[in-house]
Amino acid sequence: MTTPPTTTTLVSPRARVINRLIITSLILNSFILGASMVFLGTLSFFISLVGVAACWAFDITLLTLSGKEQRLAAQTSASDTTIGRPNSYPPLPMVPPLAKPLPCILRKPTIIAAFCIASIWMASVVALIHSVILFDRFKLNRAWIASPALEMIFTIFHIGVLETIGVLAWKERKARIVGSGQLKWYQLGEYQQQE
Repeated sequence: MTTPPTTTTLVSPRARVINRLIITSLILNSFILGASMVFLGTLSFFISLVGVAACWAFDITLLTLSGKEQRLAAQTSASDTTIGRPNSYPPLPMVPPLAKPLPCILRKPTIIAAFCIASIWMASVVALIHSVILFDRFKLNRAWIASPALEMIFTIFHIGVLETIGVLAWKERKARIVGSGQLKWYQLGEYQQQE
């Protein structure tokens, strides 16, 4: 009795960290939205709400695309195993293997979007600092300052998470692309992964 071949997809440790950071970004988004809704987003001049919407679109898109890529990789590796089947034909000798595209978390739009969304969050922090400094003009209880302070802390952590996603994706992209030592990351047009 023969056992079917196991399919393992090699995922680099950096790619795993990026996926975990994307999930962390979703959680921080929820906390920021909750803290921002105490004053209906007015203390950050609604920049936090724009950042939450942009970041949710970014995070959910990356998670769904990376899930599709992992399912496709598992299906193709399972369908490529023809060993032991009686009617299997040998592969054509002159057909070159197709170059695998880069995963979605390593593409240029992902890296650029991570830094752009981080800049939106930086603008939100500046607006929150402005509002906290001028908080006495609102004639509210000092206990209400906890909400914008928490929002600011979560936003600063979120900026760090997004910048870490961008830097790790850039490093992983550079490590995967052939000839990355000679060219800059933004000059590469065709992708050929190292095997």
